[in-house]
Amino acid sequence: MLNKQFKRSYLYSFLWKISKRVLGDNFKLTNKIGKLAVRLLPEEYRSTLKRIITLLQSYKIKPMLITYPVESDLFVDDQFVCLERLRSYNGMTREISKKYKISLLDLEKIFSEDANNAKLFADAYHPSNYGHKVIANAIYKELLRGNFLTKQ
Repeated sequence: MLNKQFKRSYLYSFLWKISKRVLGDNFKLTNKIGKLAVRLLPEEYRSTLKRIITLLQSYKIKPMLITYPVESDLFVDDQFVCLERLRSYNGMTREISKKYKISLLDLEKIFSEDANNAKLFADAYHPSNYGHKVIANAIYKELLRGNFLTKQ
């Protein structure tokens, strides 16, 4: 039910069009968050991120880049490659943010510095309810700090 409503939303339609335009025929929607990104090789990730930024800026949309929170203690041996790739993507995201002077929300750093770190993840990949609250608060603060919103 919620999935159907989400697919009818303006934001979903917009993100779908942007993704399709940037990734072309290689774009495949997946049910798992991050699955598409994990399939991209690091250089593909870098070039795709640059294309997304260029496209958003051509529409006068101010982008904000966000790193992916990672918790190495929750990964098992066979997930090590995925963990290293996510860290690689996060490094590229930071580098591109700095190079293009784009606002960055470094969730990897925020999560690593949180005093309740053990409560941030529900499993190796997904934030817990507490983790989602930390993310929401961080996004709100960055939206205000980066002049995406005006405080009323």
